[in-house]
Amino acid sequence: MYRDAVILIRLVSLVRVFGEQNLPFHGSSERLYSSNSRNFLKFVKYLAEFGPIMKEHLHKVKNHVTFAHYLGKGIQNELIQLIASATQKKTIEVVQAAKYFSIILDCTPIVSHVEQMTMIIHFVDLGKNNEEMAGNIHTEKSEMTVREHFLGFILLKEATGAFITDTILEKLHEVSLSVENLCGQGFDNGSNMKDKDNGVQRRLLNINLRAYFVPCNTRNDQ
Repeated sequence: MYRDAVILIRLVSLVRVFGEQNLPFHGSSERLYSSNSRNFLKFVKYLAEFGPIMKEHLHKVKNHVTFAHYLGKGIQNELIQLIASATQKKTIEVVQAAKYFSIILDCTPIVSHVEQMTMIIHFVDLGKNNEEMAGNIHTEKSEMTVREHFLGFILLKEATGAFITDTILEKLHEVSLSVENLCGQGFDNGSNMKDKDNGVQRRLLNINLRAYFVPCNTRNDQ
């Protein structure tokens, strides 16, 4: 039991490093000792060079002594999801303490011909008052800091202003943020987004007049 816990702690740490450095997990081979194995497996092998428990574990995997190796893409994806959920939870706690926030959106078509919306949250981290609940999101100095955090990719079945607005409201409700505290919205100049009558900006303003719209001119293709 202790051995398994030690192995998982190392794998979780490795997943965190990959996320922080934006490193890809995938490679052309799923085999641990293949010359072109995925990045994650390469780093696992390097970890084994500095610790007897991981070294013994990989030896057992190689010789088919154990099949609970925790190295498959399924467990990697599960660890990624768990870390992402924990990170988002801490981020939301800081946003709730700050109260007011704005959102930045970007919609892009993906391979499956479906729109994917990226949602970013923008807020002021109040600093020392939230250190206990916010953990390592804070800087070492206890001072107010303007922050942006990724909230997720959201698939859109429709690209209409009405559907996108409903999706935004559902996401805010999901993470326990009130639209009444939304003080800004930013996205490109697509008609479904910026239209003054039926676009996302108008629909959000109808709910909250303080949700000021700021166009992202760098994305303006007109």
